[in-house]
Amino acid sequence: MRTKSNTIHWAESRSLTQTTDYRIHTFISSTDSGIDKVDKLKLFRDTTIAPTKSIIIEQFPNVGCVIIPLVGGLEIKKNETTIFIEPGQYYLQSRSAKQSFLVQNPYETEHINFLEVCFDCAFKKHFTTGNFNLEDKLNGLVELETLLSPKIYLGKFTARRELLINFEEITNVYFFVISGSFELNGMLLQNRDSASFMMVESLDFESLSPESIVMLVIE
Repeated sequence: MRTKSNTIHWAESRSLTQTTDYRIHTFISSTDSGIDKVDKLKLFRDTTIAPTKSIIIEQFPNVGCVIIPLVGGLEIKKNETTIFIEPGQYYLQSRSAKQSFLVQNPYETEHINFLEVCFDCAFKKHFTTGNFNLEDKLNGLVELETLLSPKIYLGKFTARRELLINFEEITNVYFFVISGSFELNGMLLQNRDSASFMMVESLDFESLSPESIVMLVIE
């Protein structure tokens, strides 16, 4: 494989912002000096919200934001609209102007956990929700139908299942382990570890746990 560069983001090295209401682990930030300026992926966060609490998410202009619940459902409140999504669903919004929206934990006793993926987006105004089912394509990848670039894929794998992806053209890839463990291009990645690859021609990974779940962002 020919690569321009790659970076491993270990789970224990994530930056942490924590209050009594929420906990945010940031893997990639738009202020990171190591992020290539031509890379569309600008922000990747893993957020946990305490019962009945909420967090305001600030969204920058010309940036698309995808919210993917992992544990529990959540309410997204914007202006007078409230949208509820749960695991197996996602929410996408983009806009040319800066805006903010609130994410609320509707449960009285349970924490919720979700991923936030933000990237450069050409759409001036776009809102959508969607569904996905990882069981329907076990040991493969399911694309979130956002109609945007970069593409976001999720996959659930049983132990010792390997997948080789040959890209039609050289591309950038972000690989995030939601749960379980994977061997990726000879590297071991476990729960919440991730890796960024610049200018890759292919990607080869193997699941090492009985129920391993991964997310890929492919530009």
